[in-house]
Amino acid sequence: MTNVDLFNNKIIDLIDYITNTSVKPYDLSRYLLLSTFDFIAPESVYIAKINHEGQMSPVDGFGFDLNKYREYLNFPIGCELPICECIKNGEANLVPNLEYWYQNYAKYFELEKIGKWQSIIAFPIRKNNLSIGAVTVMGTKTFDVNDALINFVRTISSLVTLQISRIPDGSFGSIEFN
Repeated sequence: MTNVDLFNNKIIDLIDYITNTSVKPYDLSRYLLLSTFDFIAPESVYIAKINHEGQMSPVDGFGFDLNKYREYLNFPIGCELPICECIKNGEANLVPNLEYWYQNYAKYFELEKIGKWQSIIAFPIRKNNLSIGAVTVMGTKTFDVNDALINFVRTISSLVTLQISRIPDGSFGSIEFN
């Protein structure tokens, strides 16, 4: 099976999941970890929104201890971190390995000291062509960046945005989707 076939199957599976169940952010993050991004053996998925102070703040997630990572979960959107950069540029930010992390983000923290993380996939949640939040998937396996992966993550980002927009007001913090 090629990467394209694998990614297409994962897209179909996610569509099936979000159209056949009532999915809240916790459920969505759990599904992304256990199924959609299983090829990078994710340890955690973090869903954040931009709050009124211009900070990234947690909405929900799966696979991490909120108390253990609390100091890393609220930060200014101006930080040069994958989750912030994907929000600022409106595109996925792919960190395929620790070498890439240390070349670009090491001033913030040593990634492997926080978890078993070896890679990151961060993508925006958008509304009206503006990023309103983001999802970060922390993987324990490295990956190669290629066109198939980039297109896959773009599609997943759109599907996650669609699902978040279907959540009744109040379930995604103070963000309104009307």
